[in-house]
Amino acid sequence: MSKQDVQIAGSDKSLQVLIADDERIPRRLLVRMVENWGYQAVEAETGLEAWQILSQPEPPRIAIIDWLMPGMSGVEICHALQQRNDAPLIYTILLTSKSDEAAMVYALEQGAHDFQSKPANPAELRVRLLVGKRLINAEDRLNESLARLELMAATDALTGVANRRHFFQLAAREFARADRAQTPMALMMIDIDNFKQINDNYGHAAGDSALLLLVEVCRKALRGSDIIARFGGDEFVILLPDCDVSTAIRTGERLLDKLRATRVDGGEHPFCIQATVGIATSRHGGGPSDDIAGLLHRADQALYAGKKLGRNRVAVCDSE
Repeated sequence: MSKQDVQIAGSDKSLQVLIADDERIPRRLLVRMVENWGYQAVEAETGLEAWQILSQPEPPRIAIIDWLMPGMSGVEICHALQQRNDAPLIYTILLTSKSDEAAMVYALEQGAHDFQSKPANPAELRVRLLVGKRLINAEDRLNESLARLELMAATDALTGVANRRHFFQLAAREFARADRAQTPMALMMIDIDNFKQINDNYGHAAGDSALLLLVEVCRKALRGSDIIARFGGDEFVILLPDCDVSTAIRTGERLLDKLRATRVDGGEHPFCIQATVGIATSRHGGGPSDDIAGLLHRADQALYAGKKLGRNRVAVCDSE
């Protein structure tokens, strides 16, 4: 193998290639070829075995499949892969001795990406593998970009928690689940006390630090199932599934205690922040008179009452 071959092989070490052929000798020759080019070869003797391998959570991303195999043909495998919407792209190369145009068109319609005549020509097969690798890399980069865009659309840019729009989507699912299970739910609305004065006295950077600190305290004190979102400015909401009013009050008090004990870096003048928490509870999620809008309204009323009573406290408006 030339120096150039070694360099190309080294770049393909993480890419698995499935070789599916019921004939042992041609299959082993293909395995040796792709391994010499630096790919990781995975073997299958039947169509059903190949389908089981390709159905794994992390399957080989390239599949060289014989057209005619016992249990499941190569074309049937390509068609089954084409029907899946929740799996990564698997680049399929059909091994075939067929040469008529109608058969090729049919296989492409069923989801095959490329063909390789039998016996395989090493130079042709290697080119097909490189094409498959490039398409897979392009697909993965596209999916990563889409995932980043979805994350940006769902989260608050400063704090990284859910934004208002995403909160309503998550809350709708939680309300439906709570309604089915007949479990309680609580919602907290948290507002930093005198936030405008923090920005005026210490600057907007310090105000951002205060918001980040609040989120950090919440994340450490809350359960993984709790949903925190920024509703705007210094106002946050937290949805607590499977949580009754007494548990919600204890959680709110714990958050405020941790917040009072933590100092914000205000440059030369570190400072502490305080907040007011309004809590509303729902005996069961969902229902015509007890939905997320109603829960938010009651939590906002409780927050307003807490502010009027002097701030820095937990106020409650429960389902009764």
